[in-house]
Amino acid sequence: MNPIGLNRARLSKTIWESILDGAEEYPSVKNFLQDTLNRQEERRADADYNTGSINKAAAWLNFAIALKFNPAIIGEVGTFIGKSTLSLAYGMHINSRSDTVFTKRMILTCDYSNDIEVKNEAWGISVEQFRKQASIDMFCSMHERNIHADLLYIDGRLNKEDLEIIPKVVHEHTVFVFDDCEGLEKGIINLLNLAQISDFAGYTLVYPPETETLRKYGLYGYAYTGMLIPNTLIKITNQ
Repeated sequence: MNPIGLNRARLSKTIWESILDGAEEYPSVKNFLQDTLNRQEERRADADYNTGSINKAAAWLNFAIALKFNPAIIGEVGTFIGKSTLSLAYGMHINSRSDTVFTKRMILTCDYSNDIEVKNEAWGISVEQFRKQASIDMFCSMHERNIHADLLYIDGRLNKEDLEIIPKVVHEHTVFVFDDCEGLEKGIINLLNLAQISDFAGYTLVYPPETETLRKYGLYGYAYTGMLIPNTLIKITNQ
């Protein structure tokens, strides 16, 4: 008997469509979220180190990811002006509105180069910032407080110390999200380095969405967001 082969590109496309289908239930959020992120652009003037930030398509992917996986705790490396923080927070906020039992939701986020405060726009989601602190400082704090991220969003370069402690601040169902998954950009390097430290045999690597997929959902431009998803969170359904 011959098996059915699904290459990673085709599987990635299906996973992104599943994630983005869920976000389509909230069409009004696109403009609202974009207005929020546009206001964050004004924070660039406060930056000690002015660098790139996510675009509208990548922000919508973040919102859709948080909405789909429903994390209670997110760890983020690379706050900068807070665009990714707020897009993830709004996905958490939408989920919190349908909670029948109160669940404390929080984002822990660090930025070594800047100390920009994320404005109080996180819609009831607790945002704990590690301003002008390295990612290892945030991870050590999480480990000491026995905090384990349900989702880890990485938009900064991980070093050896980070790689060694990350397995201690995640769990078997943690979703990893990497920005700049292209060529030899930091997302690919982070993913490869992390794979040398941790056993990802039970994970599925999801490539960034293709331009065709983004346009299907009214997203133009590019997004280099990649993921590692535990296989336990991928199921075949009847419908």
